[in-house]
Amino acid sequence: MKCNVIKNLIDQLNKVQISAASQSAPAAAASVATTTIKSGQRSITVKVIDQDGRQIEFQMNYDSKLGRVMTQYAARKGMPVKSLKFSFDGVRVQEEHTPEFFDMEDGDIIEVFHLTEGGCY
Repeated sequence: MKCNVIKNLIDQLNKVQISAASQSAPAAAASVATTTIKSGQRSITVKVIDQDGRQIEFQMNYDSKLGRVMTQYAARKGMPVKSLKFSFDGVRVQEEHTPEFFDMEDGDIIEVFHLTEGGCY
C-alpha cells in the first residue's frame, strides 16, 4: 500500500516537472506555483512585514537559515540586525531557525519590529 502511494506521488511530481519543462519560463513558474522541488530542495516565499504594513518577499530554500533573510532585510533598510526583532506566530525568530523548524508554508509572514532602548531620566 505504501509503495503504491509513493509511486503515485513520484509519478505526479514527474508529470508536473515534464509539464513545466514544456512551457515557457513564466508559464512554468505560474503552473508550478511558488513551492517547487529542485534537486530535492523545496523553496518557499517568506514575507517580512514591518509595523507600518510594508512588506518584502524573500524566496528561500525550506531548510536554509532565516538569518540570511534577517540580514538581507536589515541591509535593505540600512539598519543593524541587532536593532530589529523578527517574530513568527508570536515566537522570536533566531538566526539559526529555518522555515522547516517553524513548519512554515509558502507565503507565511514574519513580523519585524524596531527595538527601542528605554531608560529613565
